[in-house]
Amino acid sequence: MNLIRFAEPNSNKMRSGSTHLTRLILAVYLFTNSGMLFALPPNTGTDQDYAEIKPSGIFTWVDARRASYVAAPITPISDSSHLEEKSIIFGKRLTWHDGTICSSWELRPNQIYCAFLEDPLLGDTQLHNQSSNSHAPLLNQGYEVICEGVSIGSLTDIDGRTLIVPMYNSTINSLFEKPVTKSIILEMARVLQQRNFTPLPPETITQQQFREAISAYVSHSSGFNLKFYRSPITWNVMDSLIERPELRKQIWLDRLE
Repeated sequence: MNLIRFAEPNSNKMRSGSTHLTRLILAVYLFTNSGMLFALPPNTGTDQDYAEIKPSGIFTWVDARRASYVAAPITPISDSSHLEEKSIIFGKRLTWHDGTICSSWELRPNQIYCAFLEDPLLGDTQLHNQSSNSHAPLLNQGYEVICEGVSIGSLTDIDGRTLIVPMYNSTINSLFEKPVTKSIILEMARVLQQRNFTPLPPETITQQQFREAISAYVSHSSGFNLKFYRSPITWNVMDSLIERPELRKQIWLDRLE
């Protein structure tokens, strides 16, 4: 299967009718050729209505992806150890990933700051759970981050639990996610083992092995001919890997808070 490319950076020159036809063909192709998850071209138009959901709580770093226009690997990606401890905290105060603390802050909606989500290297953030009627719509909302009245960066809120944050003059996109509880990890690991994405039992799987299983599941079931090193646990990925009713109820209650 060839690498699925949604659109090139100059795709805004395409006519509207042609764009809709392309999206329809791609949607049918992905629906008939994928497993549990499928991806659709993201809607990031400037006329998009913003949901009331905004990022809150703690987000921890997951992975860094070079921007599509960067021809060669970026040094920080090959030395990501200093990124692994980065986090973003949204509360009464904002703690940005570079350590900046803001007593007064806001997320200013602006789709200009939305990541280029049609980039195949960000394709694992745009997955839907086709086997569930309860899948959550993707937000894909861009924000300018304002600290004490000054812009300090931007982010894309994928689904309320997954963020894309440009770094190093936007040459890389860092992925952040909300931490997952141990009970949820054990349930997802159990289902991943059941579906043959890992031979390891939930009780003995390490964090790295769990991440590898998640990435294998995403790469396989989404239909991409692209192996992701550390895929984020987006809302729909988590939803597709939790079968126990009490845990499904828990994650939906968490989302509504």
